[in-house]
Amino acid sequence: MPPIPLHHIPKTSFNVSISAERTFAMTSLPLVSLKEIKRAVGTTLNDVYLAVCAGALRRYLSDRGELPRRPLVASVPVSTDPGVSRLSGNHVDNFYVALETHVPDPLDRLRRIHGGAMSAKEVRQLLGHDLLEQRADVVPPQIFHSTVRLWSRSHVANVLHPPLNVILSNVAGPKETISIGPVIVDALYSVGPILEGIGLNITAWSYQDELGVSLLGCPQSVPDPWVIADALHDSLDELKCSVERGIHEP
Repeated sequence: MPPIPLHHIPKTSFNVSISAERTFAMTSLPLVSLKEIKRAVGTTLNDVYLAVCAGALRRYLSDRGELPRRPLVASVPVSTDPGVSRLSGNHVDNFYVALETHVPDPLDRLRRIHGGAMSAKEVRQLLGHDLLEQRADVVPPQIFHSTVRLWSRSHVANVLHPPLNVILSNVAGPKETISIGPVIVDALYSVGPILEGIGLNITAWSYQDELGVSLLGCPQSVPDPWVIADALHDSLDELKCSVERGIHEP
């Protein structure tokens, strides 16, 4: 059963009232390593990405003495019509995944994330992928935006438990080299939003043989996102070693 937003979500230093300032970091991960893990364990590439992020967040919070006993929960945006070409706009939905940050073993963590993601996708299929659009049809924009502004100005996110902990997004980018006239694009990075009470967004774009990962926060939620960016590499290495051990063990 996938996690339910607002239900027993642990509070972390990411989950505070955010300011207008932003902190940012970026790094790249070898896509071939993530694909090797995907094939070896029988998961999806997105599962591996979530597991790598989970390992990095576990280390970051543990080093700060903040690792909660309950697993962190991520909102994972997904496109509902990836095969449709469009000049502007996007049709998106999201599902919620427990990152199993309380689990010490990286391989066990990945397998649990895979199971949770599969359950979450099944639930979304049953509920339909147009819930966000239905909300927009029912709630007038003026009321929605006024409510968001009031929530932000009240700073109650500093005391309330969050609806979820982080936003993690993984976008399939072009496999071929992009050039704009004589200029060749070396890498792709983009950022997703942070929200009141959800002060960390990690967004990845695949491009050729690299996964470009961007981290966006604010001084209150993530003073130094480069620490998490570095931890992503350590997390990937730990997961690779754990998978190799798991495959060779009888």
